Amino acid sequence: MDTKHYLHDKEEVYRDVLSCEEGLSQAEAEVRLAKNGPNKLKEGKKKSVLARFFEQLANPMILVLLAAAAVNFVTVLIERAKGGEESFAECIIIVAVVLLNAVLGVVQESKAEEAIAALQEMTAATCKVLRDGALRTVKSREVVVGDVVILEA
Repeated sequence: MDTKHYLHDKEEVYRDVLSCEEGLSQAEAEVRLAKNGPNKLKEGKKKSVLARFFEQLANPMILVLLAAAAVNFVTVLIERAKGGEESFAECIIIVAVVLLNAVLGVVQESKAEEAIAALQEMTAATCKVLRDGALRTVKSREVVVGDVVILEA
C-alpha cells in the first residue's frame, strides 16, 4: 500500500501499520520509538562560534569602523616614516571596540538560542493517543507509526 493512508479504509491502514482500533500497546510503542526515532523534524546545522563571530563583523557599521581603523593605521605609518611621533592608540581602540562588540554579539546570540531551546522544551506539544485501549496524552515527539491519534476540535 502507498503512504497516502487517508485514501484507504481504516482496516487496510491498521493492517498496513500493524495496529488495531485499540491502538498499540505501550511496549510496542516504545519498541517503535526506539527503532524509528522521535517524531520530530531534523534540526538544521548549527553555526560554529567562529562563523557567528564573522557574521557579527559583516555588519555595515562595523565594516566602516574597520575601514576607519585601517585608514588611521596607514596614516600613522606614513607619518612615522616621515619622522613623526604619531600613536596607534586610535587604531587600537577602534579595533578593540569592534572585537568586543563582536564577542558580546556572539554571547548574546548563544544565550538567545539556549532560551529558545528551553522554551520549546517547556511548551512541547502533546497528542492524545490510544495505547492499550486507553486514552493517553503523550508528547508529540513520542507518537509512532501505528498510534491511533484522537483529534479534537
